Amino acid sequence: MTAAHKEARAHHYVPQCWLLGFTDTGEKDGMLYVTDLKRKKQWRCKPSEAGHIRDFNRVDDPSVSDPNAIEKILARVESAIAPLFKTLCEEKRGPKDGDELGLLVEYLAVQWIRVPTFRAFVGEFTLAQMNADLLGSPEAWQRALEKAGTSPDAPGADYESIVKAVKSGHLHFDASPGFYLKQGALQLQWIDAALKRKKWGWLVSESGQFIGSDNPITMDGPEGQPIGFQNAGLLLYPVNRHLLLYATPEPAEPPFLTTKLIARHNSFLMMFADEQIYSHRPDFHWLHASGKCRNDWTLFSREDFPPIMRSW
Repeated sequence: MTAAHKEARAHHYVPQCWLLGFTDTGEKDGMLYVTDLKRKKQWRCKPSEAGHIRDFNRVDDPSVSDPNAIEKILARVESAIAPLFKTLCEEKRGPKDGDELGLLVEYLAVQWIRVPTFRAFVGEFTLAQMNADLLGSPEAWQRALEKAGTSPDAPGADYESIVKAVKSGHLHFDASPGFYLKQGALQLQWIDAALKRKKWGWLVSESGQFIGSDNPITMDGPEGQPIGFQNAGLLLYPVNRHLLLYATPEPAEPPFLTTKLIARHNSFLMMFADEQIYSHRPDFHWLHASGKCRNDWTLFSREDFPPIMRSW
């Protein structure tokens, strides 16, 4: 394999064309700060060096001729949205018409299914379904073992042990990238329809103080319920450091933009980030649980906030 045809192994779960909007210049060679909340580290790098995992979308299946087929599909999607991302960042504005807004909304569905948090969601849902179907009773588990041709005396097949492992959180669902990608593809149409039923608006920060994350689509909704596209009272997506897109079930006037509101949004994004935050400066604004603005990210802790932290 020649250098020109070298297989790409660093698969971006947030595209480089989106990360450009959080750099200091908005260009390919611009620099951004990656703040890793999990590892408590921060570093400066180019968009090409952030937001990726090795072979994240690689499908190792004998029936699939090209293991990087999904990466190539995503590359085409990014080619379609990249010019709009660049224009909106350069002009520091929101979408000018329905075509631009429609393109952004359609891309959101793709963005949602390509991040690590989506795979965690699918894993938790699948495990819950398996628990309900297979571990609802000893008899149900026995039938599952018989169907699988597994002896009840096989290591790890004991019903009480399995139930105990599930309740303790020691049993986790894991599957190949192909499984998660297939689940995402099955949900795309439904997600797109749900997004198009929302009423959309946006906020523009001339100074460019919005941050991004590795889980950039965040949702707020009814307390005590799982929040999804269907029942979300507010959905937020930072398009770039100048533009925050939002959606509500009914038309809503945009709130007056202040540093405190930006800081509140940034804190909300930090709450739901998987690991990483992206910003053009190391000391971005966020709102402490006390209600005061802060710009030292090392002081941030999810434990300081209530279970439901309202974004607006």
